[in-house]
Amino acid sequence: MRKLLAALLGVLILLSTALADHGPPPAKPKRIKGGESFPPLPLPVTPLRRTERKREPAPPALIGKVMYGEPRIWTGADGQSYLINDWESEKGDLPMLLKRVASALGTRYRYEAVKLADFSKNPDELPILYITGHGTLDLTPEQRVAMREYVVNGGTIIAVACHGTQHFTTAFMAEMAHVFPGKSLKPLAPDHPVYSSVYNIDHVAYSTEVKGRTDGLPYLLGINFGCRTGVILSPLCMTCAFANVRHTRCPSWGAGDGAKMGVNLIAYALAYLPLGKFLSQNKVYYESEQRARGDFVFAQIRHAGDWDPDPSAAANLLRAVSSLTSATVKFKRVGVTLDQDLSGVPFLYLTGHEDFRFTDAQAADLREFLRDGGFLLADACCGRKAFDTAFRREIRRALPDQALVPLPPNHPVFTSLLSIREVGYTPRLKTERPGLHRPEMEGVEVDGALRVLYSHYDLGNGWEGIEHPFTRGLRSGDALKVGVNAITYAMTH
Repeated sequence: MRKLLAALLGVLILLSTALADHGPPPAKPKRIKGGESFPPLPLPVTPLRRTERKREPAPPALIGKVMYGEPRIWTGADGQSYLINDWESEKGDLPMLLKRVASALGTRYRYEAVKLADFSKNPDELPILYITGHGTLDLTPEQRVAMREYVVNGGTIIAVACHGTQHFTTAFMAEMAHVFPGKSLKPLAPDHPVYSSVYNIDHVAYSTEVKGRTDGLPYLLGINFGCRTGVILSPLCMTCAFANVRHTRCPSWGAGDGAKMGVNLIAYALAYLPLGKFLSQNKVYYESEQRARGDFVFAQIRHAGDWDPDPSAAANLLRAVSSLTSATVKFKRVGVTLDQDLSGVPFLYLTGHEDFRFTDAQAADLREFLRDGGFLLADACCGRKAFDTAFRREIRRALPDQALVPLPPNHPVFTSLLSIREVGYTPRLKTERPGLHRPEMEGVEVDGALRVLYSHYDLGNGWEGIEHPFTRGLRSGDALKVGVNAITYAMTH
C-alpha cells in the first residue's frame, strides 16, 4: 500500500511541475463582451454589459407572412387528416426561398408572421407582405385601409394561390378591388422587369396540371402605382417551388422556374422600395388652380392605358424650362382628352407602359391638332414594348400620309436651346447597347415642320430625378435636356 501511495504522489508531483512550467491548457474562447471600443454602427445599438455574451445580429425582417382565416382539415398523401392553418399550408416556402435569396443577393433576411390588425405599415421596417393559402381573404374596412396605406407608402404585396386554388385567386382579386378602387389586377407584360430583376425568365416549364398556358410565357398579375408594381399575384402555385416540394394535381410553376421567380420577386420589391417612397410624396403643381393667360401649360393626354406613370415628372421639367428660358411657365399640368377643346394648347405629352387605342374621332382630332401647328412629345415609359407598338399604330392612324422616321443628329430639335450631341443612358440599356451614346429619337413632319417627337426610350423617369430600376431610358440630366429642347422647339416653331 505504501508503495502504491508513493507512486501516486510521484505522479502528482510530476503533473504539478508540468503545469507550473507550461501553464494550464488554453480554454475555449468565450464570446464575452469586454470594454473594447467599436466603430459606430448604422443601426441603433445598446452596448452590452462586460459579462454579457455576444450574439450574432439577427438578419433584418424582409417579409411579413400574413396570418388570416380559420384552421382547416387537410388530408395528406398518407391518407391521414391534419388540422392546419390555411395561411401556412406550405411551412417551408419562405425559409427555403430566403436561403436562395441569400445565395443570389449576398444578404440574409428573415420573415415573421404578422396579423393585419397590428403589422407595421412602414415599408422600411417590413418591405414585403406575403399572402398565400387556399381559402377566402376576408378583410375588415380597417385592414383594407392599412393595406392601402402600406402599398402607397412603398410596400409590396406578393400573393400566391397555394396549389393554384382558384378560390384564393378570386377572393384576393375581390379584396384588392376594395383596397384600391378604380384599379385592377392585370397580366404583367413579358418585358416587365420583375421577370429579369435577377434571372431572365422568358419561358416557364409549368406542371402538366396547368391548362391554357401553352405559350410558356411567365404569368403574373399586378397593380401599378406609377412605374412600380405594388401588388403582384400568382394564380398558379409557387409555394411548392419555394419549398422545393412537389404535390400531385397542383397547377404550378416548374420547381426551378418558380424558385428563380421567387428570388426575382424579392429583388424587384427591394429595388423599387425607394421609388415607392418617393411617389408617395406627391408633387404639388402650385399654380394648378390659376387660369392660364397665354402662358405655357403642360398638357398630358389621358388614354385607356396607364397614361400617368410618372405623376411628378412634369414638375421637374417645368422647373428646368423656367430656369433655362425666358418663357413664362405655369407650374400647372392638365390632363386632357383629344376630343375636348384644345384651342390654346400648343403642346401635348403622351406616355405609358401598356397598349392603348384612340377612337376614330380622337385620331382625327389629333390629326387636326398637329396640322394646325400643335406639337406632340411622346415616350415609352420605362422603354416598354407594348406602348411602343401602340404608339406607332396610333400615330399612323392619325397621320396616315406622314411617316415616323429617325431624326439625324444635326436636327434643329437637338440645338433649339441646349446642344445635345451625346446622351447617357440607364445602366440596363448601357448593358444591352454599350455603343449607344447619341439621342435615338424619331419624328413626324407636317407641312415641312417637325410636329411629333418620339423616344422609344424613357424620358419621364429621368424627369422625376430618382432612380427607376431596370428601366430603358435616358439618364436624368439628359432626359431633362431633351424635354427642355422639345418645349423650346414647340414654342418657337
